[in-house]
Amino acid sequence: MKLWLLLALIGLLHLHAFSVASQPRPLKPDLVVSEASVTPQRVGVGEEFTYTVTVKNIGGAPCDRIVFQLFPIDDLSELVRVVPETPIRCEREVCSGPPPFALLPGHTIQAKFVQRAKTPGLHAAATATVDPNNHCSEASGRNNTATSPTVQIIERPKLQVSARRPPPSNIV
Repeated sequence: MKLWLLLALIGLLHLHAFSVASQPRPLKPDLVVSEASVTPQRVGVGEEFTYTVTVKNIGGAPCDRIVFQLFPIDDLSELVRVVPETPIRCEREVCSGPPPFALLPGHTIQAKFVQRAKTPGLHAAATATVDPNNHCSEASGRNNTATSPTVQIIERPKLQVSARRPPPSNIV
């Protein structure tokens, strides 16, 4: 009796796993910001830090109109450069994949936004958004934004190096 019950449960679990695994992805692209990170999270004035934005297509179809952008909240820092993955292009905080580029299902694209700290303070988190103008007909537009951690900008102490040496000791 116990063996029969165990076999029946195993059969139900197998059937459930097969039905869940065989459910198709939506037949539309679904772009998400899968990463919005910053390193390091504490810098001195004049030093650089980097926001990394990764976009992933979790849908079931390619998207051929990729646009994503980064919005720093304040002006305690300034954009130095953007390092995009090929073949995307970036102008300031906006990156796009020019035709014929398409982000295939399950694939990602990434850009790094290098900032220089200008003013001490707690730098508010930056917001990354993909498909801000709804150019790509997606399965869901509710998952297109992510926020990075904050950055602390500090004033580093100014150290002076002196070439003066102490007098020699009179140790015999």
